[in-house]
Amino acid sequence: MSGFGDRLREERERMGLTQGAVSTLVDSTKRTVQVWESGGTAPNAHHLAALEKRGFDLVYLVTGHRPEEMNESLTPQESEWLEFFRSMTGKPEAQQLMIDFMRMTKANK
Repeated sequence: MSGFGDRLREERERMGLTQGAVSTLVDSTKRTVQVWESGGTAPNAHHLAALEKRGFDLVYLVTGHRPEEMNESLTPQESEWLEFFRSMTGKPEAQQLMIDFMRMTKANK
């Protein structure tokens, strides 16, 4: 299993973000993100929450394991929605709009 810093770098790259962009997301500095990725220190709970809010897989970051079994139980339509949502990575406003829409339609049932 890779270390936290390696997983953070992998997630950042998966999301198509630079270290500078991540530092902006978590209200920190690029140097801090570099230190996290090199394994010097790790983000605190506040930073982890900010990363998760922006689409980082927090379970993977912390444990090194992805919940793959969850994806196996999705219907084709659910998988399509999930892929569409993930394609909005780096666009938090679009993701939030989708979440708001889902909550609104759920409340109207």
